[in-house]
Amino acid sequence: MAGLPKYSKLESTSTAEALDVEILPRLSDNSEFYYPAQSKKRLLLHIVSYTLLISSNIVFFGLWVREHYLLSQNVSDPDCIRPKLSFSAPAYDGAISYERRRLFRPLIDNPFTGPPRPELDAAYAKILEPMTTRITNEEHAHANLGTTTLALGDGSGYVGEMSVFHELHCIKRIRRHLNLDYYYPGLTGDELERENVHSDHCLEYWREAAMCRGDATMATMFWRDAVPTSRAWSDHECINWNAFDTWARSRSLNMTDPSILNQTGRFDWISTPDGRTVLRSDPTVEVFHP
Repeated sequence: MAGLPKYSKLESTSTAEALDVEILPRLSDNSEFYYPAQSKKRLLLHIVSYTLLISSNIVFFGLWVREHYLLSQNVSDPDCIRPKLSFSAPAYDGAISYERRRLFRPLIDNPFTGPPRPELDAAYAKILEPMTTRITNEEHAHANLGTTTLALGDGSGYVGEMSVFHELHCIKRIRRHLNLDYYYPGLTGDELERENVHSDHCLEYWREAAMCRGDATMATMFWRDAVPTSRAWSDHECINWNAFDTWARSRSLNMTDPSILNQTGRFDWISTPDGRTVLRSDPTVEVFHP
């Protein structure tokens, strides 16, 4: 009959009844059902659409898991952005903890500021006493520090230094560089050139250290004499220095004594009246001493 839709057979044993298709009433008693041929196309379209949707979800979920895993390798917790020793945590058990502290940077009544004087020199000498530290054999192996590390003569470990003390050493060196006539009077041209190179090294050491840590502490500003000015104080998350200093001192080494090393090499050191150990050929170079 013209104008009627075309139908195709669907056996009763098929799964058509479980599908979302339009089932027409039974037209005969021969256990056969009929549905429009266009439903096949619609069913196929549904299957393709759902397959693409599920596949895309799987892909996006996989990408999310991968990104989350990569981030977890770089930033597993907030502590990882803090400078820590490269060897295992038990080595500094209890030595590293953090606290909130307001830093004021005072210039008055501060032994670390002001003109050259014995009090300032004593303050820096004290704070730099644990500059060199003992690294045990186990710590050295765990950190994979190589085979060229300076070893101790008794076989108990190796010599190392923590970066914070190198930074403090550089601060002291720059202070001395600003007062060469006081600390190193009568330098020759070659000695002055070496001093300039040393100071340049210290400034670059600072720059890299500052950019490595990237302290994002926010400091506010205020008006002073009609000029926007940054406040001198700000709140920071700081290491508990007393605990860290106590631990560092418990492992510090006296590097002015070459006998503690496994090989002395060619030492040409002299002691100065102010207690420093320097190269005989260049008194501005302090050997294994802060």
